[in-house]
Amino acid sequence: MARFYIILALSFLVICVANTPSAEAAELDFKTPLSGEENMMTNSSFYKVKANNWLKQNKDKLPSVIMAKPPCPSRWWGYYGNFDAETKWRRKIKEDLKGWPQTTIDYCTEVAYVIVDGQVTQHPTASDAMNRTTGSLFIKNKKSDEFFIINVIQENDYNSKKSGGNIYNQKLEKVCEFKFVNQTDDAVVKCIGIGTIAAKVELISFIGGKYRVFGENDSAIMLGSNLSVEETKEKYPHLFRIKTDKKCTFNCGSQPKKNSDFPN
Repeated sequence: MARFYIILALSFLVICVANTPSAEAAELDFKTPLSGEENMMTNSSFYKVKANNWLKQNKDKLPSVIMAKPPCPSRWWGYYGNFDAETKWRRKIKEDLKGWPQTTIDYCTEVAYVIVDGQVTQHPTASDAMNRTTGSLFIKNKKSDEFFIINVIQENDYNSKKSGGNIYNQKLEKVCEFKFVNQTDDAVVKCIGIGTIAAKVELISFIGGKYRVFGENDSAIMLGSNLSVEETKEKYPHLFRIKTDKKCTFNCGSQPKKNSDFPN
């Protein structure tokens, strides 16, 4: 019964060593603005995709924009002058990551900038306009009915290039990657231990921009979304039901495992 989880855990340990975000981010300068007209805020993908009314109205005041290093949530806070934006921004990030490991919270509340005084920094979001939100990942073995659900960060460029994205666990390690098919809502998802899955991206609520990525292959069902674990359990209770009418043929004294063997 635990073979499904053993495969996932072993694959996780092998793959995620190379996907530590701090190693990639350490080489970038998140506080120094780049010079030149091509690096003006208004020429950046970030501004073209993510600018709200406040940023558009104050673009001539050379604002700065705080955003955590990837792959942390891409919640940002813009300001100009001596306004104390850092405290307010940190408070919002801590709300997003409530219950997450303290090491992750500490990393994601380190002050970084995507814009400084109207010029972009080396922050990747200045050019790729990736959106990163907290959510959940559910995977279920179709044969054994074993499943797990974990808190994750969903990353995608759905509103810009629509090329694809990644899913990160609570340690900010990549556990899935996906690519959109010809910029449609169809996607090909690859998750550790379960192989390739044909999936579809669907908007499930206009309020708050709630969406899901759902698919399956011969061995597993996966559901990734920007819903919390609790919201997923409430909205999709049928996914968490365990079949009881199957005849037991092996290890009959134990109950199906639901969460314990896949690292969070």
